[in-house]
Amino acid sequence: MDLEDIRKETLKFKISLAYWEYMSVLCTEVPENATATCNDPSNPCLFNVASDPCEYFDVSKSHPAIVKLLLNRLQFYNSTAIPPGNKPQDPRANPIFWNNTWTNWFDYLDQNSYSFVA
Repeated sequence: MDLEDIRKETLKFKISLAYWEYMSVLCTEVPENATATCNDPSNPCLFNVASDPCEYFDVSKSHPAIVKLLLNRLQFYNSTAIPPGNKPQDPRANPIFWNNTWTNWFDYLDQNSYSFVA
C-alpha cells in the first residue's frame, strides 16, 4: 500500500465518521406522555421514525390504513416463507469450544474423537 492508497483510505474513514452522526439515534428517557406499549401482537404499533426515531409515540390509531397495508404485506411474506431448516439445539455448538467463534462447527467435528461433558 503506497502513500496515495493510505490517503484514500483515510479520506473514506473520515467521510464515514462524518455521516455516522446522521445515522446515529440517541434516545433520552422515555417521556411521560409516551404512548408506545407494543407488547400485544394483536394490537401492533406504528411509528413515524422520521419525527420519532426512538419510537415513543404509537400512531397506529391515527393511521389504521397504513397498519392494515403493512400487516397484509407481512401476511404475504409469511405465506411465501420457507420453514426454518435449523437443527435442534446442540450444546457442542457453543462458541466457547470453537475459539469463541460462531462457525459451521459440525463440519470440523471428528465424530470418533470428540466427547462432551455437560
